[in-house]
Amino acid sequence: MPEATVAHPRRGSSVVSGALWIVFIVVGWLVFAYLAFGAPGGLAAAWTAVHSLTLYLQVILWLLLLPWMVSLWIANSSMALWLRAVLILMIFVATFAITIPSFLDSVRKAR
Repeated sequence: MPEATVAHPRRGSSVVSGALWIVFIVVGWLVFAYLAFGAPGGLAAAWTAVHSLTLYLQVILWLLLLPWMVSLWIANSSMALWLRAVLILMIFVATFAITIPSFLDSVRKAR
């Protein structure tokens, strides 16, 4: 008797959710880059806007947007410019180094 094949709907959905997560990360870094290079005073204004929120909303933002919030804090710190750039670049690379391998694993498992 031939064996029945069972479709695994969760496999495809994990690839889609992984792709959406990567899009979220890319858009987050594009917004950060725009604030840093395209909008004069953009990072300072974003930092001020975050601090004008209630503590409850600030905590939610820090939890949901941790790499960008840490990068925003670093960008507005009094560290040397080269050190700020290196630290933000390290966070940028780390977000992709953590995300892309897990996404590629989910794509391989979906095949």
